[in-house]
Amino acid sequence: MQREPPTPPSHLAWPMHGQVEMYLDESGDLGYSARSARHMVAVALLTSDPVALRRLVRKASRRFGPRENHHLGELKFSTASHGLRMYLLEGIGRTDAGIAWAAVGGSSLPRLGKIDKESLMTSLFQEVVEGLSATCSADKVSVVMDRRRIREKTRNEFDRRMSEAVMSHHVGFFPPEVRVTHMDSQTSEALQTADFVAGAVFQSPERNNGCYLSTFASRVVSSHLR
Repeated sequence: MQREPPTPPSHLAWPMHGQVEMYLDESGDLGYSARSARHMVAVALLTSDPVALRRLVRKASRRFGPRENHHLGELKFSTASHGLRMYLLEGIGRTDAGIAWAAVGGSSLPRLGKIDKESLMTSLFQEVVEGLSATCSADKVSVVMDRRRIREKTRNEFDRRMSEAVMSHHVGFFPPEVRVTHMDSQTSEALQTADFVAGAVFQSPERNNGCYLSTFASRVVSSHLR
């Protein structure tokens, strides 16, 4: 059954755009070892101004120097200092970004060993894409995913589900043109901002630390913790 789209806050009810870009990323793994995470988080970040996100990452790279940029030239939440995390997340909160996130805890999943984790992650991504699609009308929607997150043999099915999520929940009169791509986050500064948002959200249920999530709380249009 199709879920009812959420009603976005009035300050995030965007006008019509020619094109918007939606960046997807996740955090957590629900693994088996004592060091595995207890939660899995999926996020989507929607913007009509990806250039602002790219500029923000480049400014952060220059300000914090090579010590914060040692992962093959890529900024990552997991290796960043608290200062860099706050700089980027507060910067994201000042952009036009709309953010949706969904999380699931291992305790809510009986017989976890029999669950296809990629299928679970895809379902979470479908949920956040639906949430964001309900906030903006656009002629074209570009959905960008880190190519390391989805196995190549299942990408066609993933792309189909993301396209359907956009088409079934868009608020315009006519369905938008949807394009799903899988990129290397090392070469996409805007995709790196989604990594920071995912890391920030993950800290809240996993470590009961909401300080990072609070930096962009005003941009969140949809959230769900199972």
